[in-house]
Amino acid sequence: MLTLQNISKTFDNRLVLSDMSLTIPRGKVVGLIGPNGAGKTTLIRIMNGVISPTHGTVRYDDQPIEALRTKAGIVTESAGLYPDMTALENLTFYASLYGVRNKSNLLELLNQFDLVHVRDAYVHTFSTGMKKRLALAKAMLHDPEILFLDEPTNGLDPDGIRQVLDMIRSVNQTKGTTVIITSHLLYQLESVCDAYIFIEQGRLMDQGTLVDLLNRHQTSIRVRIRTNLPPGSVRTMFETAVAPVASDLIEVSFKDETFISPFLKQIIDQGYAVYECQIIDRDLEGVYFKLRGETK
Repeated sequence: MLTLQNISKTFDNRLVLSDMSLTIPRGKVVGLIGPNGAGKTTLIRIMNGVISPTHGTVRYDDQPIEALRTKAGIVTESAGLYPDMTALENLTFYASLYGVRNKSNLLELLNQFDLVHVRDAYVHTFSTGMKKRLALAKAMLHDPEILFLDEPTNGLDPDGIRQVLDMIRSVNQTKGTTVIITSHLLYQLESVCDAYIFIEQGRLMDQGTLVDLLNRHQTSIRVRIRTNLPPGSVRTMFETAVAPVASDLIEVSFKDETFISPFLKQIIDQGYAVYECQIIDRDLEGVYFKLRGETK
């Protein structure tokens, strides 16, 4: 378990992180979310012991943060690879730096990250996706207990994004590796994360599972309904506040899910059709913008 207590960080008299306390449970994938300049990269660097906080303490399993340095893998936005070395040469070099004496798993890692066929190709010939996968393989060389991933899918096409996310999920599920990941693409985090930490302007806004966050911050449910109900009649036919969106679309806000079915039945009972019903803003992005609105 990684624990931060009352963490603050100042650079040149500028406060970057302020009195931040949080806990990262073992074996979970945790998304670190915030706008540009929120302090995400600084927080990750403090978590993995690259820099020290100005105030506060960081502990890993009740030990000083120094205990984590040999147990952590890090992937930054720049892959940190040597372009004029082959994939295998890069892994061999970093294995020696990490003190990994058993080199037999290098080919296994290349195979796991779908790179064994380019083991002898120079990294400068690789696509962005291939470099990201090799950076993940490098980070896994010493079988780390915790992975820090800073924008690991940045610059990837949809196929590359899916590959990297699948590999992150696989590493977590097969090895029990704790993963801390940042991304501006919230739908990506929602597909892999167990919990989330929201920060803004160096302050902790909230943390928890998506269900916890929805229960705390989404006080109503918005539903988009595709129907042949005449747009001009919706305001007079129902007591519930209904907003026309298009000729065949309306949006309705409910207190909770139990109100949805009776409302749809009301439409059908009046002789109209319901073609589609979709809950909207009940996701990570909805929580993000709700949280940001609450802090302004």
